Parts: sequence; C-alpha cells; structure tokens
Amino acid sequence: MKTDPMLKLFVSFLAVLSMSAFSNSIKMHTDHKSGFSFAYYNLTLKQDTRKSDLFRHSFISGTPPQAVTILYKKESSDKLITDFLEEEKESIALGGYLNEVKVIEYTADDFEAFEVTRHTRNITIRWFVFQKTNDTNIYSFWLMEDNRIHAENRNAVFTYNRMIETLTILQ
Repeated sequence: MKTDPMLKLFVSFLAVLSMSAFSNSIKMHTDHKSGFSFAYYNLTLKQDTRKSDLFRHSFISGTPPQAVTILYKKESSDKLITDFLEEEKESIALGGYLNEVKVIEYTADDFEAFEVTRHTRNITIRWFVFQKTNDTNIYSFWLMEDNRIHAENRNAVFTYNRMIETLTILQ
C-alpha cells in the first residue's frame, strides 16, 4: 500500500505545529530575589505588589470564577526547614486533620524540601516548601485544587508538578 506524499507532508506539518505551540507555552520564571528559577506552562503570572515587603507571585489557570491559582511565596526568613516542618506537623496534629494529610520529605544536593498534601471532599491542597542549603529563607508553591473545575485543575496540577521538577538554584 502506497502512502500519499501530501498526507505525509500534512501530518509532519501538524506535528511541527503542535510541538511549537507546546514549546511556546513553556515559560521560565527566574527570581533573583529568592535565587530560584523554574518552568511554568500556560498560566498567567501576577506579581502581588500590595506591600513592598510582600513576596508572592500568583500563577493563574483559567479566569475567575473558574480559576485555580498556584502561589509562589516566601514562608519565612529566619528558620531552618527542619524546624519549620516540625511546627507544621504540630499544627496539623492540633488542627485535627492528621488523617487527611500526607507529608513527604525531599533532599537534593543544593536544597531541602517537603510536600504536604491534604485531601478533603471537594478540594486537594498541595504545598511544596523548599530552602537552599545553608540559607534561612523558606519559599513554597501552594495549590488548592477545586475538584469541580476540571480543565483548570488539570492545567494547574500539571504546572505545579513541572515547577517542582524544574526548580533550580541560580548561580
């Protein structure tokens, strides 16, 4: 069976077009203030500038009221992540939702991190907290999924995971 050369050309064109559309949706966020960079996909970046000392960036999937936001923010400037984690575990236990929470600790060569995931009936909260080795500044990615808005959730969760996977320290 012979394949039509025009069909081959058309399929190749579609493949190149879809790959270029995907690569155009990838953006790098480089933050010299924190010393971190990471990739994000198809989200709108909004920097919160209500207070000059506030460090918070919002990455938004969708448009309100059908929007899901990933926050990139500074959690602390004077603690080690191990102390911060212990305080969070105590807070979770005191809050009475220990059975809804999973905590995973991560260690890399140049930073330490942990992730807290809390599942409830309609929402899932994902909180990835990280700190450079030998630093007291703690940063995080925070995402609250609303299980009732599917497309925005899928995009936000995909990006949240890519932000973590591509997290690097600026040199």
